[in-house]
Amino acid sequence: MTLTSIEWKAVSAGYNGTTVIENIDFAVRRGQRVGLIGRNGAGKTTTLATAMGFTQLRGGSILIDGKSAASLSPSRRSNLGIGWVPQTRDVFRSLTVEENLLAGLKSQPATRLDRAYEFFPRLAERRRNLGSALSGGEQQMLSIARALMGDPGIILMDEPLEGLAPVVAAEVMQTIRRLADEQEVGIVLVEQHVGLVTEFCEDILVLERGQPTFHGATKDLLANPDILDRAIGLAR
Repeated sequence: MTLTSIEWKAVSAGYNGTTVIENIDFAVRRGQRVGLIGRNGAGKTTTLATAMGFTQLRGGSILIDGKSAASLSPSRRSNLGIGWVPQTRDVFRSLTVEENLLAGLKSQPATRLDRAYEFFPRLAERRRNLGSALSGGEQQMLSIARALMGDPGIILMDEPLEGLAPVVAAEVMQTIRRLADEQEVGIVLVEQHVGLVTEFCEDILVLERGQPTFHGATKDLLANPDILDRAIGLAR
């Protein structure tokens, strides 16, 4: 059964006794595009990581297809259909591109490789190259392609364009659009390029010091630029 929704319901969470986010309340459904924006340290990464089970949940609940995920390990959540693209990329540097992809295969058929290579032809050309031999952009492509291998219903993306040259970032973003359009996956996108987020996402959650200051349609956010000026302070 394909994953259809993740809900953050009044979530508070953090690490090692420190609460980082509080009162996070939003949902993403298959086919939906939700953006998370805010200054560095606002809690965006923690919000995504909490859905994966990587943080200490202090309050509220994560619901996966309407059921509490409290007892589920990160690997179990991944197997249920959550794709995870971390900011750190986490490519296995000592494995080839193809071995990295096979590591994300889970119970899916090996034919998923063809789908990954269709979305990322450059990876097909470098399938025998080690992860350590890839450029930053190629590593990011590999991280996204590996998340795709498990046939996710929803993918959580933490700053997938960070550190990429503009031409490479544009290529990666184009592929993310294809994933959303052709695979009909839900995407939660954390990205410092606010203009890209507001262009790509239909809904936006704005975080400020670990708490939501806006959640709603992108068009409503753009109609209130003072929210961006106060909470983001970034070029739009």
